[in-house]
Amino acid sequence: MVTVGKGFRKLDEGIMAYRRFGVATQHWEIDGKVVERNALISVDAVVIIPVTPEGRIVFIRNFRTPVEEEVLELPAGKLDPKGGIDGSKLDPRKDVDSYEEPVVAGERELSEETGYTAESFHQIGENDMALDHHPGSFSSPGMLTERFRFVLAVGARKSTEQHLDEAEGITDIIEVPWRDAFRNALSGEIKDTKTRLGVLMYGMKRLNEENALKYNGLVP
Repeated sequence: MVTVGKGFRKLDEGIMAYRRFGVATQHWEIDGKVVERNALISVDAVVIIPVTPEGRIVFIRNFRTPVEEEVLELPAGKLDPKGGIDGSKLDPRKDVDSYEEPVVAGERELSEETGYTAESFHQIGENDMALDHHPGSFSSPGMLTERFRFVLAVGARKSTEQHLDEAEGITDIIEVPWRDAFRNALSGEIKDTKTRLGVLMYGMKRLNEENALKYNGLVP
């Protein structure tokens, strides 16, 4: 039994494991009533924001079978267990330290999905002073445990061929000037939520840097 909040106690949980997710059936006591809830247990994911030396963001076009359409996205992928660790025995909610660092996963996924590399990779969107043991942004907390970690890849350039899994539906790679991408994220033209958030974070970062330069008289 786990008490996690005012009036909420988890009584038990059973998990059925599938290839990409675990499906949990949970019984909760909520304000004295026992209710059943379901949750998808998922490994966390990394979202890469690749920016070329010219200031263009690298996107993929990805056919997504659940929505039956092609979606403009940033490259992304799941965190792998660290070397030698059996992922089937891990609980992504508790065994956070048993998975690779987002920067490591980001460099791999960028290469596999686009054939690009970058001069540097670093995380953005996480304030070290505000992190708990399990940082990141929830993707859909009403049903899914997955959290997104965002990695900025600076100086992105094409260096090799893609290495796609046979089930992946990536159909194209495009580069978009960051200001255009920022406007598209604000307008809703970019439909994928993780992509919108990544582009908005990067766009605000660039605008803040430009405003700081103007404030200090370094640019007209």
